Amino acid sequence: MDRLSEAEFNTLLAAHQVLEEDRYGVKVLLTNDDKIIKVFRLKRYFSTALFSPYAQRFKDNAEKLAQLGITTVAVERIAHCPELKKHLIIYPLIKGDTLRDLLHQQFSASLIEQLADFIAKLHESGVYFRSLHLGNILQTENKQLALIDIADLRFVGKPLTINLRIRNFAHLFRYQQDKQFLLDYGLDNFFSRYLEQANKPRLKLERLLDAVS
Repeated sequence: MDRLSEAEFNTLLAAHQVLEEDRYGVKVLLTNDDKIIKVFRLKRYFSTALFSPYAQRFKDNAEKLAQLGITTVAVERIAHCPELKKHLIIYPLIKGDTLRDLLHQQFSASLIEQLADFIAKLHESGVYFRSLHLGNILQTENKQLALIDIADLRFVGKPLTINLRIRNFAHLFRYQQDKQFLLDYGLDNFFSRYLEQANKPRLKLERLLDAVS
């Protein structure tokens, strides 16, 4: 991990286009050569992030996902500025659009089916993606789905239990726009396809439907 002075950190950020910021400062930038700079701040003094920074978790998660054959970002650099209590990572931009944007532009049943297949693959691979929503899944230029914003993941080492799957879908259904896309497609059809791809008995369908209704 590189160490940056406060001046070096601020100079690096000032040189690029800001994509996202909040009251605490810049969060995401785009470089001139199509790379993303993502900034992480220490939110609380007493935090696990002191010992396991979010930036390092992000990098480790990206590597584990790649090993599982799941498309995601490829971190090229990670750096720390002790004076500002901030970390950053740099990775090439994955060109594509979020599923939320694509479905907002034009509803697509085939895209919903691709989403069901993708979530089934995550769950069967033992990936519990706490930030599961359609703004964190891209369809790339070659029509593959990819995960972004991956700091908050768990790898359980085996297919997720039905209870973990239900909890994960509950995250997704907190987003009303995302939920509406699935309602428009039909929840019974969506979960039936998900269970088929996950090779799980259909008798679990009722539990999934009950959990998100």
